[in-house]
Amino acid sequence: MAALALLVGPWADEAAELAGWDIERFLAIARESGRAWRDTAVEYPPGSVVVFELLDRLSPVGSGGVVTAHRLLIVLGLIVDLLVSWLLLRRDRRAGLTYLLLGLPLVPMGLLRLDLVATLPAVAAVLLVFSPAGPSGRERSGVRIAAAGGLVAAGAMVKLWPALLIPALWSTWRERTAAAGIAAGAVATALWLVWAGAGLDPIRQVVDLRGATGWQLESVGGVATALADAVGVRPLGPAEGVRLELDAFRIGTLTPWVVTAGRALAVAAIAALAWRGRRATQRSGLPVAGAVMLGGVAALIVTSPLLSPQFLLWLTPWAGLLMIDDHGPSTRRPPSPVVLTAGATILTGVALTVFGPPDLAHPLAAAMLAVRNALLVMLPISCWRWLDRSAPPSGG
Repeated sequence: MAALALLVGPWADEAAELAGWDIERFLAIARESGRAWRDTAVEYPPGSVVVFELLDRLSPVGSGGVVTAHRLLIVLGLIVDLLVSWLLLRRDRRAGLTYLLLGLPLVPMGLLRLDLVATLPAVAAVLLVFSPAGPSGRERSGVRIAAAGGLVAAGAMVKLWPALLIPALWSTWRERTAAAGIAAGAVATALWLVWAGAGLDPIRQVVDLRGATGWQLESVGGVATALADAVGVRPLGPAEGVRLELDAFRIGTLTPWVVTAGRALAVAAIAALAWRGRRATQRSGLPVAGAVMLGGVAALIVTSPLLSPQFLLWLTPWAGLLMIDDHGPSTRRPPSPVVLTAGATILTGVALTVFGPPDLAHPLAAAMLAVRNALLVMLPISCWRWLDRSAPPSGG
């Protein structure tokens, strides 16, 4: 229904109605003269740019191309979302249904961007690694490891977060697959940098979002800034209010040392979860990988200066994996990390429905998002505690 509304709504026939939408930026990148990252700044990894180029090539020239590209992006997002759910449903019905339900409040945002495109290879890699062993020998095992490593690299080339699968695989004693992911990612990155011909600057452009100066409105820092301004603790100065900067609504001023501390905290949280997962020998591998990914991605999200609503779709497949229990029948009650994820996605959907940017700086909207962000902050801790508990005894 969301895809249908986005395809045939009043914006579907007029390019002017799509002004400011992400598809406009995607096509602008594809149509820039010169080489991306060298001649023009691009904040997306190379896999995303490849998709932008395909959307542009499949669309007519001129302003009407934006309308066609918009429709193609919706169809692509819908197909990818259904493929992810199909993969999870094949593995475990509860995992697939949990993924669909948790992502339901965020469906429109997912269909308008490429976050689901990165999710597909990431989920496929994990399910391939933990697929039931067949009668094949070492040769097939090597092919499976190489394929999973390639899928990890493919996901990271679209969005950076699938690279967190490397510590997640290490945490489940899949060192060879983690090494394959590192090798494939290194090759892909080297090819990207050689083609761009701009040294290491393309990596900087992707990581620092082309030099943004403000906190994204929904990030932890952005919400804290909006609330501090609302209660008068720290009134915003000139040029610090809500503004559209680099295709996102931002507020306040980024403090470099705070951003650096946040990144260090994210790395520490991911390392701690991977270490805890490696010691969780009483739990089956697939849910452990899901818990490490869920907590690690949440740590990455809450410590970033950018937190868009579709980022929460990065969490939903891994929360689904926590519903799998290969040791025996699961309890009716979902694990606490799944409950926290559900609360975060629902609050995000409600806040966007009632307010929407740039009105998310409203005190009530900021308070709702502050609660949402608190749930996200609790997610890595909850995943750690889940990994620390012993699995229920097997029925056998």
